[in-house]
Amino acid sequence: MIRIILDAHQALQLADLRGPLELCDATGRVLARAVPVADISQCDAVTPGVGDEELDRRSTSNEKRYTTDEMLDRLRG
Repeated sequence: MIRIILDAHQALQLADLRGPLELCDATGRVLARAVPVADISQCDAVTPGVGDEELDRRSTSNEKRYTTDEMLDRLRG
């Protein structure tokens, strides 16, 4: 992979980038397209929608359980 180091002004222009960008020459010809790197530190933590009490209830329940293959077959059918 080729790495290009930006000067301070260029880096500042891209600092708040939220979506894809095109790098163009002086005539406007697109030289490359790039997607910004996601900063996961700004993402909200994901928590399961099911609490410990419900998980305990399910683990001791006699309800029918399905394997992954059974579920996939059902979804395809």
